[in-house]
Amino acid sequence: IRSAREALPEAVASMEAPVVTPRSVPRKVGLFTKEDTGRVHAILGIACAVHILVRLVLLVSGVPDMGFRGDMLTLLCLSLHVLLGASSFRFKVPKKRTKDGTQIWEEYRAHNSIFAFR
Repeated sequence: IRSAREALPEAVASMEAPVVTPRSVPRKVGLFTKEDTGRVHAILGIACAVHILVRLVLLVSGVPDMGFRGDMLTLLCLSLHVLLGASSFRFKVPKKRTKDGTQIWEEYRAHNSIFAFR
């Protein structure tokens, strides 16, 4: 198997960028963690992902406004995204950005939540 550097064009390969391998990025095993008691955040995340996929299918199908209407169903679907952002505050995250940049930190989480609340 050729390494990733050999597969890149020479112009890109000459740049000295850190090579990230799956073993060099620390992560928790699996989607579900002990911090997410009741799996609230995981279930909301899956529901939001399904909602996004459904809206994308509606967009490609030519449904006007991706099916968004001023009804309770639309409000319920959008509130899933707000609840997902709110449920993220139960997790312990670093106060500042880490050097490897692979983890969420407090400021980034707050920005994401504000964006979802809008």
